[in-house]
Amino acid sequence: VQSPPYFEIVKDQCFFNREVRYVGDEVCAVAAISEEIAAEACKAIRVEYEVLPAVLTAEEAAAEDAPILHPDVNPKTNLAFKSENRTGDAEAAFAGCAAVVEGTYKMGVQKQMQLETQNALAWLAGDGRLTVWSPTQSPALVQRLVSWICEIPMSKVRVVNPGYVGGAFGVRIGLSSKAEIYAVELAKRTNRPVKFVYDRHEDMIASETRHGGQIHIRLGCDAGGCLQALEGRALMEGGAYALSSASLCGAVASRMQTVYHIPNVDYCGQVAYTNTTPAGAQRGYGAPQPQFAMENSINRLADAIGMDPVEFRKKNVMQPGDPWMVSYELRSTGMLECLDKGAREIGWANRKSIREGRFRRGYGVACGNHISSGYPFQIEHSNIFICMNYDGTIQFASGMMEMGTGLKTTLIQIAAEVLGTDTDDIGPRHLAVFPGDAEAALQPGLLSALGDDLRVDELQIFLCFLVQHQTDPAQDPHLGCRQSRAVGVCQRLRHIVQQVMQPPVKFCHRAADLCQTLVALFYDLS
Repeated sequence: VQSPPYFEIVKDQCFFNREVRYVGDEVCAVAAISEEIAAEACKAIRVEYEVLPAVLTAEEAAAEDAPILHPDVNPKTNLAFKSENRTGDAEAAFAGCAAVVEGTYKMGVQKQMQLETQNALAWLAGDGRLTVWSPTQSPALVQRLVSWICEIPMSKVRVVNPGYVGGAFGVRIGLSSKAEIYAVELAKRTNRPVKFVYDRHEDMIASETRHGGQIHIRLGCDAGGCLQALEGRALMEGGAYALSSASLCGAVASRMQTVYHIPNVDYCGQVAYTNTTPAGAQRGYGAPQPQFAMENSINRLADAIGMDPVEFRKKNVMQPGDPWMVSYELRSTGMLECLDKGAREIGWANRKSIREGRFRRGYGVACGNHISSGYPFQIEHSNIFICMNYDGTIQFASGMMEMGTGLKTTLIQIAAEVLGTDTDDIGPRHLAVFPGDAEAALQPGLLSALGDDLRVDELQIFLCFLVQHQTDPAQDPHLGCRQSRAVGVCQRLRHIVQQVMQPPVKFCHRAADLCQTLVALFYDLS
């Protein structure tokens, strides 16, 4: 049940919906030359509502007689997405278990409280080029969505992060609610730059939350404490619109089934439309909900057979080579070491001896995991364009954004390592970093390159060629020869770069030589 790498976009929203489906659904937008005038204009608008039946929980939405929220998407049910998988024979395994626990765990909605509310600034230039400043976590994705929704070619859409973002916690994966869309559409209609900013109340009621819902777990083990069977049923609340809910069921499945080795599994997960704020990502998409249900069940099962919860977990955690549900091999895990160190550091062995006196301290243990958003499970990527100027300074642009994680520093360190120099030598004085710019990162040839003889897109193709051929020799009979040449190219490139960066600063001829050398090497390898 690995989440598919691509989903068709569910077209279940309009700019302004004739049927509003939750408190916070937009009905109009006003642009004015000041916030005060816009607020007064909004007060003058009167909206007449016809109250319709509502479903506020996933259970209500799944009922046979429930009103259908999106008949144009599915006229028969509010259950929008479903994912299921089965391994072995769970029912037969349960019959042979020494202990079985069962329970339903309900999770309420949680809301991010990032310091910076949702906002965007859009400016449509006279030549038809659109620039959007957005605090999004995904500039490239916003570029695609703005292009598609607002019917503007991607070649004319630039999405830029500000220098720093005031927190995100998942709520800015993709659009900042609808701030970018309304800013763009109002800019198109007014021919002026438009800034669209949610106040705190609007941010709370009209931007994504964590998925609430319920998860039913049945879990069994043998007399020795080895897990034998799992039955999981997830019914989650997606809110009024789909957003990122398409992948939630697969995410819940993987987090539920990849911490412990369980040979027999029967899982089904569903997401329902509800008349509540649309749900999305928040600090561990699809992870806290199943782990809350599983870890409580693990504790109950350990208690049922009289085994220490830490020892029970150590007996069952996944180990390298264990079969599991995802499509790639588990090659390493530090879960055993983590459990041992955690138990030692908190004094787990002596926890019962300090439950005396007026003040008590509670002890607990739980395990969990989350994806790294990297190959091979999930590929979230951005390009980087890098160039060397005539004075030997280096600058590069990336579609990744800085939201307090130290990205700028990390990029400098990576560049210094690849170029074979020290961060002190390359540092802020010699290196310019432009994170969070979708146009700079994704459009070849945007950054003026090393000279007239070399374009950035040629350098990109050249570097990609080197990376592409770091594969299994069985897949390329000429790989050895290509790799030897590639290694030579890299060595020559590093030597030239180091020469260019050597003081005193006489760079013009060196930069020109570098350009010619890179072009010649590129065509030689290709």
